[in-house]
Amino acid sequence: MFRLVLLTSCLASIAFAQVTVTGKNGKTVKVGAGGVEVQNATGKVKVNTGGTSVKVESDDEKTVEVDDDGVAPTAAKDGTWLVEGQGRTETHACAANEDVRIEGQGHTITLTGPCRTITVNGQGSVVTTDVAAKIEANGMNNQVKWKKAATGKKPVISLSGMNNGAPQVK
Repeated sequence: MFRLVLLTSCLASIAFAQVTVTGKNGKTVKVGAGGVEVQNATGKVKVNTGGTSVKVESDDEKTVEVDDDGVAPTAAKDGTWLVEGQGRTETHACAANEDVRIEGQGHTITLTGPCRTITVNGQGSVVTTDVAAKIEANGMNNQVKWKKAATGKKPVISLSGMNNGAPQVK
């Protein structure tokens, strides 16, 4: 009977994105969308996750916060300008016919100058470019907005995944 009650309780908690387990000794562990909390008779420790950081707090008022928005954009081995991680906001001036690759999620990238190929892999990134010859968006919910094509009426556009787009903007 106890297992059924615990299972029902856990399933109900999961529906609300939080699970709390309390032991016979009074210690509790809470797991939810915002992180983990562990509590015993002498205090508690919280690990909060959200945005681009992880924050560890304890009752003794010691707090540690680690920013994790990915490594700074770099030039990959093949000379491509590369953005990785999550939640980065960057502006980059493409060198003549430079390739750009965006990996991860939730980036906001502004590109100026004549970019040759812009490739976006991951989810939820928004890229705006002045000039592009080729646009590739893979994953889901990525938008690559372009103003002018390097040649012709529009860049070569390849979209795969779900809800990706490459609209022209003014």
